[in-house]
Amino acid sequence: QWDINANQFTGKSWTFPSFPEDSGAGLEGLTYVASTNEWWAGSQKNGKVYRYRCELSASGPCSLISGQYGNWGLGEVSGLGYDFNTDTVYVVSDDDDMYVQVSTTGVEMSRGDVSISHCEGIASTPDGKFILSDDGGSLVLCDLSTEVAV
Repeated sequence: QWDINANQFTGKSWTFPSFPEDSGAGLEGLTYVASTNEWWAGSQKNGKVYRYRCELSASGPCSLISGQYGNWGLGEVSGLGYDFNTDTVYVVSDDDDMYVQVSTTGVEMSRGDVSISHCEGIASTPDGKFILSDDGGSLVLCDLSTEVAV
């Protein structure tokens, strides 16, 4: 946990038991889904999303919720982002250079290409745009509906 006021770690940390990983692929996307009070963890290994509940008052293991979502035809999950405006989650894959928008029950709603290669992260902005990040640390503000970087 990071304290944005003190600009330092608080000392609290959490684990995600039963998350599939190996030495070359692991947890690569994480987002909090506010409407369901769940943390979604994306697997680079199998392209699926695993759902957890975390008690944030103290460090410790989060609780795995039965069932996973995905893989929506993606080679992997490299980033996840919850959109508060639409109550949906955006899943990105740098293997496929695309995104999939899913409901909070894991149902695919839309998909498309992303405007950068090897997209590693996605975050929605209040004005309906998205911030994408790549392996090199670049950030791009874009509108996914038109697939044009702005």
